[in-house]
Amino acid sequence: MEKDLIDLDELPGEDRENLEKLMLLIPPADREDVDLRRLLLFRLRLDGFSRTRNYLVERVRSADRCGFSGRLFDYLKDGLEEKACADRHDLNA
Repeated sequence: MEKDLIDLDELPGEDRENLEKLMLLIPPADREDVDLRRLLLFRLRLDGFSRTRNYLVERVRSADRCGFSGRLFDYLKDGLEEKACADRHDLNA
């Protein structure tokens, strides 16, 4: 299983640069979260930079509107925190 984990210290130049650009969109408290970095790198490789950036901006705004104060990784990983927040605050109104 460990061999399947992405080694963040050995990223190719373009992946490293794009990931660092994305991390600037993250609240400072979460910027060193290794799980969040791996999640974003996975999405980056799957969806490309523009789509991942747009996704991240929307999710960070959603977490902010909701008043979410936990780990951003937890908010992003499976959508359960976001759904619970939307249900509590009816963010679509």
